[in-house]
Amino acid sequence: MLHFTQSLKKELSFYGFEPVNLVTGSVLYEGVDFSFPGALPLEWKRVYHSDSNFKGALGIGVHSLADMRLFLYPIAQCIGLLLADGRICGFDYVEEGEVDFCRINRLELRKRLKGYEVYDLEKRFFYNFEYFNHAANSYLLTSVTDLDGRSIRLSYENGVLATLTDACGRRVTVRHTDAGFIESLHLRMPDGSSEQLVRYSYDGQGDMVGITDALGQTTGIRYEDHRMVEKTDRNGYAFFWEYDKEGRCVHTRGADGDQEGWISYFPEKGYNTVRDACGAESTYRYDANQLVRSITDALGNTTRYDYTEEMEPYREIDPEGRITGWHYDGRGNQTGTTYPDGTLSMRVFDEQDLMILHYH
Repeated sequence: MLHFTQSLKKELSFYGFEPVNLVTGSVLYEGVDFSFPGALPLEWKRVYHSDSNFKGALGIGVHSLADMRLFLYPIAQCIGLLLADGRICGFDYVEEGEVDFCRINRLELRKRLKGYEVYDLEKRFFYNFEYFNHAANSYLLTSVTDLDGRSIRLSYENGVLATLTDACGRRVTVRHTDAGFIESLHLRMPDGSSEQLVRYSYDGQGDMVGITDALGQTTGIRYEDHRMVEKTDRNGYAFFWEYDKEGRCVHTRGADGDQEGWISYFPEKGYNTVRDACGAESTYRYDANQLVRSITDALGNTTRYDYTEEMEPYREIDPEGRITGWHYDGRGNQTGTTYPDGTLSMRVFDEQDLMILHYH
């Protein structure tokens, strides 16, 4: 059965060690393998979640721009968006001219003539999707456009990514393995030659086991049941992870004991305990939405967290009882912050969700 990551967006998640989601137990490994500067930068980023078994362009559990797509479910009257970080965002079914807004992820979906458009209120990008697969009723990402009309364009051949072209016209070509995974990406030079930016290797199970950068330095990865258990970086330093039968990380460490820690899970009671190499133990309490509601450190000090109905941070109360609060409008724009000393900062947004005034 297909499983996507259960992790919330990073702003709502708590990670520790190298790094492990301290609520779900999912191991996160992300990296930017190359980027081109510009008014609209092109950044090639991959994100691995140990609790995802999605088989994408970069192997099992690894997500990127090449995997972003929309899935339509007309009978259920909903649309699913697979994000570049591996999370799923749900929308109501929309027809041409209609709009649906997902406040939790601050994404707005519109039906266009050739497909769909998703507007990211935080990044100020438009993601455009065009029809690809009739059997899967899916739409692939074809461009990323900013508010000034600059675009990063993606092209496909037989459903797999073939080229990336940034707003300056720089073109990256993509080569694939026989199994259909991305093997390497190359920058096309003006004289027709190409320069390799990154190369990936995979095992027979579809796991990414090697990442070689433009300088020829390789990061090696080992898996058990598609879960990363060892990663040796390009400098030869290794990290290790162990999992329980539910696939949650219970122990992690560096080769010399660096960032060693243990996590025990008690989801039926709504808390986990986290112990570091010095024996200090903290308790993380969370709700049914996996939102952390309190953290109690080894000395018994407790920090508490409250959220809005839309899963936005609403209030943080430190161990001394000092309160920091946040305020939002109907679009999820953060309109104010109340500080422990009673002072307040305010923000005003226009109809395009752009901040036009910020005062203290």
